[in-house]
Amino acid sequence: MLTASWIVSRYGDDMRAGRLDKRITIQQNTEIRGTSGGYRADWSDFLGWISASVALFICGTPLATDKGGEISEMRTEFIIRYRPGITEQMRVSYAGKFYNIRHVSDVNESHDMLVLTCDTGVNDG
Repeated sequence: MLTASWIVSRYGDDMRAGRLDKRITIQQNTEIRGTSGGYRADWSDFLGWISASVALFICGTPLATDKGGEISEMRTEFIIRYRPGITEQMRVSYAGKFYNIRHVSDVNESHDMLVLTCDTGVNDG
């Protein structure tokens, strides 16, 4: 996991736009009324087109699936400007893939930047 001191040393106190050179969307799981009147779970955009920096980390430990196979998990950390309301029940959409948010860190509790520690491979969506 990235440490607060590493993030501050790389990004400083100002979150310059040039360092946040990727675009992500934060999605939340919501219940939507279907055509038959029932409700179903679906993902909808919570915050769209957010500037971010992306750090990929490959985790070599295979995880068991419910079908009896194995799948490798990849950890990814997205660094964004502070946005209130982002939780571990949400996911990130980036480059056509979905990343489950596992941890939200307000770096130095300063409300300047957030680190979203995510995984993919075993996906909730």
